[in-house]
Amino acid sequence: MKVYLSRKKAKKCQDLYEARRIVILHLDKTGRGTRRGNRFHGGRVEDDEGKHIATVAVNGIVWPAESWSPATKPIIDERGNRVA
Repeated sequence: MKVYLSRKKAKKCQDLYEARRIVILHLDKTGRGTRRGNRFHGGRVEDDEGKHIATVAVNGIVWPAESWSPATKPIIDERGNRVA
């Protein structure tokens, strides 16, 4: 499994909790996603076969890879608790 920190840079991770931690540490270190015009283009989580399985948002919420709708429930909330 891997999580992307930009469009091309990815880091290996064991699970969605580690992917979330990697993204949060990256954002804290770089300041990405915190200022207008300084966008974060990462957060995509892929399994070992390259299939998109989740996305880590700048607020730490882990969303399923499916198309978002108002009814979509996160997998992991902003506090790091499993939801779905």
